[in-house]
Amino acid sequence: MSVSVRSAVALPVVCILVAGTATAQNYILNAHLHDNDLSWQAEPQAAAHWSAEDAEGDLDSGSLEVTNSHADPHSGQGVTQCLPLVPIPGSIYGFGARVKSLPGQIRWGSVMIGTRFHDQANCRGNVVGTEPRQVTQTVGSWVVLSKSGLEIPAGALSVLFLAFPVKVDGGGTLVARFDDLYLQMFLPLGADFDNGDTSAWTAQLPPVITEVPFVDRNQIANISRVFC
Repeated sequence: MSVSVRSAVALPVVCILVAGTATAQNYILNAHLHDNDLSWQAEPQAAAHWSAEDAEGDLDSGSLEVTNSHADPHSGQGVTQCLPLVPIPGSIYGFGARVKSLPGQIRWGSVMIGTRFHDQANCRGNVVGTEPRQVTQTVGSWVVLSKSGLEIPAGALSVLFLAFPVKVDGGGTLVARFDDLYLQMFLPLGADFDNGDTSAWTAQLPPVITEVPFVDRNQIANISRVFC
């Protein structure tokens, strides 16, 4: 059925703010290991140094080679980084990395990454919440580990990122490489408004309407508002 078209009746148009889609910040320093191992702290029974092997084969970049030399079996030792952010409890976060267990090693085990939240600044004090881990036992090739949709625990004031090989047997060493590490935090909806920050939101003007299908003026009150 055809609908006649006449001059548009002025209708109330409501515009709203819409959320932006900016990429979340990666809080890990020296995440891509371009040419050094700065910002990474080796644990007491581990050693770490820069490697020229990049996870994606980039000749101008590299990775972090970590050696676990813990004497006990089933022990993980590696590198850590206390991240320069203040966790906001209730916010959602995710983390990940590319990892590689080197082939031809005498010792066998796995490679892990994870997080640990503390109730004091600078990764001090008590641990709060769970300590999520991602793990692989693949040997000889790069593997992507990632975990998302995690909630920052209540009482958290700092977060430690960990990357380490885990040896099954005691003695000896186990070596792994890490690259493209990340941790991202996403604020709860509307959290930015508490401090007046609206940078993640943009206003959109309504579309220009020149003609609309004829509407009885008595029905105008029943017309839904236009969403921009």
